[in-house]
Amino acid sequence: MNCKATYVSKSPSWPGLDGITNLVVFGDSSTKSHDSTTWLGHFLRIVNDERSPDNSSRLIASNYAYPGASVEDDMPDQMEAFCRQSQQPAGQQFDPRATLYVFWLGINDCSRTDVENLDEIVQSLFEDGVDQVYAKAGAQNFLFIDVPPQDRSPGGEYSSIHQSANIAERYEKWNEDLKAYAKDFAEESPQATVFLFSSHAVVTEILDDPDDFDFQEDDVDREGGAIWIDQLHLSSEVHSILAERLKKALCTQ
Repeated sequence: MNCKATYVSKSPSWPGLDGITNLVVFGDSSTKSHDSTTWLGHFLRIVNDERSPDNSSRLIASNYAYPGASVEDDMPDQMEAFCRQSQQPAGQQFDPRATLYVFWLGINDCSRTDVENLDEIVQSLFEDGVDQVYAKAGAQNFLFIDVPPQDRSPGGEYSSIHQSANIAERYEKWNEDLKAYAKDFAEESPQATVFLFSSHAVVTEILDDPDDFDFQEDDVDREGGAIWIDQLHLSSEVHSILAERLKKALCTQ
């Protein structure tokens, strides 16, 4: 079981996960769902179960994600909402050293974009999102989560986005580009701490060996089963596994 982050670039100011008290999260239905608890809810629970009930040490989250969001259409809106809230007189002021900024988007961009056009969208994630919080909010700590293998979802064979032979290639391309841009950002910003966590690797492991995670073989491609709550969305049980793996990855750093 690999619990390491896919890519890590730590600055001397990284306080460790125990020193993080705020999460600022941008994303889509992988982070905010009306149907089930996502990784974020599980992550907060897991981390806070090990912390003092003293409010000063508990981990809290400001979640700007919403279902259906894409980088291309919604990153500027989520960033505007963050800036607007933080600039209000009573707005939340985050200690840069104790705040981790999380970006998990891309599924919806991959579903409608050809492989050759994905690079510029990943680039805009950094230009319209990452660079903004780095410059305007003084952000120091960043976590990027790549996209899971949606081509293996129950709806994979039937959704129009999967009629193209290169759909799996889209997710692979997105993840390759995300890693490349994250590395470039880290190299250009030595005072920043940058993590890349692979949901693709974890979900692939679950789908390849469901028995190891107490799932059944028929859950692998079953809509409404223990792995997929519908044609495209992962279950709360899978999100709980993602949260556990993420915590372990961050705790080893």
